[in-house]
Amino acid sequence: MSKQTYPSRISWSLVLFLIGLLGTCMAVMILSEAWLGFTILLLCALFILGFYVRTAYVIDPNGKLEVLCGLYYRQHIDIQKIKSIRKSGSPLSAPALSLDRLEIRYNERDFVLISPSRQDEFIQQLLAINPGIKTGH
Repeated sequence: MSKQTYPSRISWSLVLFLIGLLGTCMAVMILSEAWLGFTILLLCALFILGFYVRTAYVIDPNGKLEVLCGLYYRQHIDIQKIKSIRKSGSPLSAPALSLDRLEIRYNERDFVLISPSRQDEFIQQLLAINPGIKTGH
């Protein structure tokens, strides 16, 4: 079995909101010739775009779950240390582009909220590596 990558689900309503908000603000900056403000907003938009280009979850058959978000965030979780997985709609900040999330609890008190596409397949692949994971979905 090779590495399997699951891109994040995307909440398109959030995408449209961000495009509308940033687009409107950038248009105002252009019309008022506020080039510094426009440049700052453009840089913010490019930073946000990085999240949409590179938020994914990689399951390595050697027992690691790699969580990638944006250009700089990378987290490794030992799949054997995962205690439970359950569905969540938590709005907490997380490496996820949708509120249709999974809460993964690992170690003693650690957890991460993620939003993989093909959630059932994702869970089954983790269970194939660690059948002791409790599921609550």
